[in-house]
Amino acid sequence: MTGTPFIIGPDEKRLIADLIERAAAAPVAYETVREMAAQYDKLKGQNIMFDPFTISIPIDYTVTYTHEFQRPDVCCRHLSMSVNRPGRAPNAFAMQMLMDEFGFKNRLGQTPMYIEPLLNERAAINVIEPLDGDMSKLKKADTEPRS
Repeated sequence: MTGTPFIIGPDEKRLIADLIERAAAAPVAYETVREMAAQYDKLKGQNIMFDPFTISIPIDYTVTYTHEFQRPDVCCRHLSMSVNRPGRAPNAFAMQMLMDEFGFKNRLGQTPMYIEPLLNERAAINVIEPLDGDMSKLKKADTEPRS
């Protein structure tokens, strides 16, 4: 099985810049993120709420990018990438290239990441990062009293 070519040229760079602008203008509220997380198993990548934040990248990739509150006071960039071919998922090289284009400050593997199962035995790779790149903002708060 051969890989799926991934191309980012001038047209794709314009699409990405426009998508970043749209996401910044309409961040997803913390409450909405929590509701979606509760329905994660049902959605299977089919959340039409994100259609305006989704683009196609040649040769056969789908990319969704949002700004969303992962904590009530922490707005993050969330990038999701999938391949539109049965049995496929993006490779790490393509994902890192895309993270660079979307302005991620941390590298793949330094941010929260999860693989999302999709229909037709496909998968999306998702990465999340606070807009300022400070990963400490996503760590769980220490809830134990100190003595």
